[in-house]
Amino acid sequence: MLHEQSACGIPFVKDLLAELLQSCHSVFYQQLSAWVLHGKVEDPFGEFFIAPSTDEEGREEEEEGGLLANYTINWDMVPGYFSKAIINTILFVGSSVHVLHVVDS
Repeated sequence: MLHEQSACGIPFVKDLLAELLQSCHSVFYQQLSAWVLHGKVEDPFGEFFIAPSTDEEGREEEEEGGLLANYTINWDMVPGYFSKAIINTILFVGSSVHVLHVVDS
């Protein structure tokens, strides 16, 4: 939403929105980097669009063998400028890196 509104024609508002976007993107790229490079969801406030799956009681679900948590996409949190294909690729890459880290340790 913020990204869509940043195309405002009023210079003061446009500059203010650009500053807000920069702050938001900084947090987003840190979360995205942690996921894609390390297979970790670093999201204490539930702002990232990838999250561990949970059961009805809020506990993280695990695959058979207990090695890996299942991860899901929260489509409501996905920025509008990403395609579904990109988001699914991000999920796949982060999940793969997560598996490699689990197997390596």
